[in-house]
Amino acid sequence: MVFRSVSLNYTRNPSRRFEIDVGIGVNEDLLLAQEIGCAELAGVDGVMAEPPPRALIVALGDSNVQMRFHGWVDQRAHDFGQVRSEAIRRVKLALEAAGMDMPEPIYRVQLRDESARIPGPPLHHTAVAATAEADTRINTDLSTQIDREQEESANHDLLDPAAPREL
Repeated sequence: MVFRSVSLNYTRNPSRRFEIDVGIGVNEDLLLAQEIGCAELAGVDGVMAEPPPRALIVALGDSNVQMRFHGWVDQRAHDFGQVRSEAIRRVKLALEAAGMDMPEPIYRVQLRDESARIPGPPLHHTAVAATAEADTRINTDLSTQIDREQEESANHDLLDPAAPREL
């Protein structure tokens, strides 16, 4: 909260990025999960086409791989919270429809006494082969937006101490 202080807003760009974190099973094809999620985001009303939706693998969890999807919203035309909410719902449904495992956190209990084991089929883990290489080139999605912003504000440096201030 701001009390007795000047608050300056330097944002002119109405575009705002949102994030969605999703846990994907460790044996799933992660590149395919990224493609499914990004394609679904692109179809959500209010998600901007430029810059396009993106997906990153951000962490290896205890029971899953954490994936982060990004999309952009023009806040002049759409409600940020509503677009993000719909995006979460649609990405979840798309991943489930594709048969992607989205596991809940689990813990493995190892028993020291072999007689206490419950007989059952042996667990076999198979790694999913990567279908393609991930695109790791420099992300230039915002270059056009940044260039346009710099051209428009060439004579209006809002960080200049002489710039107009709200009281």
